[in-house]
Amino acid sequence: MEHKINDDNWNQNEVQGFVAEWGKHIIHSDMRLNAYMQQQQGL
Repeated sequence: MEHKINDDNWNQNEVQGFVAEWGKHIIHSDMRLNAYMQQQQGL
């Protein structure tokens, strides 16, 4: 995605789709990992 933006070869829908998928990843995967790590550390 960065290369497309830097090369001015992108469209708004593509960028919005990428950001939406990245947000889903953060909400679902990373937050679960964070909860697990806190549990392991006894926080």
